[in-house]
Amino acid sequence: MTPERLDVEQLLARLRAVARSGDVLAFDGDGTLWAGDVAEDALAAAFTEGLLRERAAPALEAECLAHALPSGGGARELAARLCEAHVAGRVDERRAYEIMAWCWAGWAPEELVREAGRILAARDLARRYHPGLQRVLAWARGAGLRCMVVSASPAPVVQAAAAGLGFAAGDIVAAEIAVEGGLLQPHLARPLTYAEGKVAAALAALGGARWLAAFGDSPFDLAMMREASMGVAVRPKASLLDALQPTDRVVVLAGDE
Repeated sequence: MTPERLDVEQLLARLRAVARSGDVLAFDGDGTLWAGDVAEDALAAAFTEGLLRERAAPALEAECLAHALPSGGGARELAARLCEAHVAGRVDERRAYEIMAWCWAGWAPEELVREAGRILAARDLARRYHPGLQRVLAWARGAGLRCMVVSASPAPVVQAAAAGLGFAAGDIVAAEIAVEGGLLQPHLARPLTYAEGKVAAALAALGGARWLAAFGDSPFDLAMMREASMGVAVRPKASLLDALQPTDRVVVLAGDE
């Protein structure tokens, strides 16, 4: 399928024609609102700086054993081993995203938000924000629309990344790590916001509001793009374009794909 291509002004005109106050726009984070993957940015710093805490080590060791990987070492070594196995295709993507979230066990949530903010600032995230989507966000907020981020990356890291685009913590739907005694635990609090899981989590957060548009870059965003009245492919991966069906109400944001 070859979807219609719209530049930012054309997209805004299309949205203005149908938008009502209280409608919702949902945005994927990595590859959509910003270039790159903030979960990977945070983990790269964790490996370099030794930021992972030993609260995660027993669960990471169990994952290594489950994937027939060596189980020796501390949290940093175990997590790095699992990441390498994921790149090699030995840990599936959904499970890898779960591990990349809860491997931060032992941190307090707000402490991790601050640390992620430091890491992402050092990696110049502000220059990686999508300029066209910044214009969409400014219009939407001025028109009384709610804007949300729906991501499979860890919620504290996404919160730090999205703050520079004006998103509050209540507008973040992401991989939610369980919290006990004020500290993150080595498991998720609810199913991962991944593929169809993005739809379920976003619908729960919508509160009955109309889902006007969903923005994404990969096939894992397609379920929520189909759920919204309009899907907008941003810098779309070839695999997303290949997965589109003639019935999909998806356009491509033109100019930098």
